[in-house]
Amino acid sequence: MEPFSTDRRFMVPFLLVSLIWGSTWLATKIGVQVVPPLFFSASRLLVGGAILLALAASQGSMWWPSGLGVRVLTLSFFGISIPYALLFWGVLNAPSGLSAVVNLALMPLALFVIGLIFREEDYSHAKAIGVAIGIGGLIVLFVPKLMADTVPPSMWGLGAISLGTITYCFISVLSRPLLKQSTPTIISGWFLLIGGTFMMLISIAFEPVGWHTLALYARTEIFLSWLYLAIGGMVIGFSLYAKLMRDWGPSRAGLYAFVAPVVAVVLGVVVLNETLGPYEIVGSIIMFGAAALVIKRPRLKETTS
Repeated sequence: MEPFSTDRRFMVPFLLVSLIWGSTWLATKIGVQVVPPLFFSASRLLVGGAILLALAASQGSMWWPSGLGVRVLTLSFFGISIPYALLFWGVLNAPSGLSAVVNLALMPLALFVIGLIFREEDYSHAKAIGVAIGIGGLIVLFVPKLMADTVPPSMWGLGAISLGTITYCFISVLSRPLLKQSTPTIISGWFLLIGGTFMMLISIAFEPVGWHTLALYARTEIFLSWLYLAIGGMVIGFSLYAKLMRDWGPSRAGLYAFVAPVVAVVLGVVVLNETLGPYEIVGSIIMFGAAALVIKRPRLKETTS
């Protein structure tokens, strides 16, 4: 792994990304408890995508994937609409802090396995061990409650978050070639706008939404949560993270995945009075250890001249 730097040029945006993305889980929980989850997610995706495309247009480019329209539409549906629908529905039924832990710890594990399948990742014993340990962590989280007489709603929620995370990672690997044809801002903008449109249509078809749903956004806590997710979580967080990836390196920038869940858990406990049982704590620690093995890069051997 690259040496960790405490340079303020990097530490300040790194901590901001961790705080912003860690606190979005609280904002999501506040929103979906009142607004139907798919509608709430779709509305922020549409706004976030529109803002990213507006930023791209202000810089003289708002590229549309000529000849790749069908592919972009397909990837937007399966990579944005489906995963975010599962994530937001999952957060409705599970603690926000634990939702963040499952999502962010599972992501590097899923990306590694899927990358191996599509030959975009190199195999290593350490990463394979990390995946095995991660599966063990999931078992610790899920099995005790699944063996109960009645499966609690939180387990269905965490299951939906796990499935949404894996689906998102699967499509992320498939969509990597598109990044060679444009900037992350433009690609993400179109994906969010199209994925949000699909999700809004699904919401209208299956959720109890109408004009009364829009009136819910007049509530201060709902509007602020939605605005924070759309502007803070998507636009500001994305922009800061993209700069960290470019200037600080992906392995160090990716360490936010170990800080953001801590923020989410603390906010969930303090603001929403969420609690974590012993199985949740042990399972979370195991999954973070597994993610660390997968994220860590081998040190380059020193050469002597």
